[in-house]
Amino acid sequence: MLDASNIYNMYLLLSHSLDIENASLLGEIVELLDMGRDAEVIMLIGQSGADKSVMLNTVHRVLTGENFTLARQGTGYLQSVTLDFERYYNCGVYLKTFRDDSRRGKIDAILHKLPHIVDCAGLGDDDSPELREILELLVGSFIPKGTNIAALQSKQEQFGVGFLKRVFQKSNPAARVTKVAFIQSGRDAIPRNLIKCLNEVLSITDPATLKRKCELT
Repeated sequence: MLDASNIYNMYLLLSHSLDIENASLLGEIVELLDMGRDAEVIMLIGQSGADKSVMLNTVHRVLTGENFTLARQGTGYLQSVTLDFERYYNCGVYLKTFRDDSRRGKIDAILHKLPHIVDCAGLGDDDSPELREILELLVGSFIPKGTNIAALQSKQEQFGVGFLKRVFQKSNPAARVTKVAFIQSGRDAIPRNLIKCLNEVLSITDPATLKRKCELT
């Protein structure tokens, strides 16, 4: 029978094991980023409940060593209406939040290479002109962070597809998405319509360069 002392000792062993694993992952990240180019802009996309926020919080925890909730997580009804889209520069990492000087030094050397994360709101299994317009504007960095996706959809219903492109005409080239990570929960069926919609958006070419606007990962 386990008593409080045994449980505490097990907790210490588990914590130590996780710390070692975390330090190993951080070392691999530092090594990879030392060999890589400047910061990518990665958009996370998936259905509601695909655990995008869990992944983002896990990445932040590995980098900082802190159990800090960076992205909100929702369940059920709350999850379906959490439709704001956010940008997290350099994975949302800020050196002033570090308590570990050694870890801070390692991150300081690669901070400018940590990717910027675009956390797109949870979407339905949809392939429509409305969603394609929104995704294209997100990829091109036309829509400001914190924008409510439901509000954009309401404007489309009121004024039709194409209205958002007329409103959001100014892009930030430095913030354009360079990679897309599609997040899929093992609990749910594959959203084939959403994947088709995303592929159609990623097939759009830039008239000036004749290259695709975004590279799919």
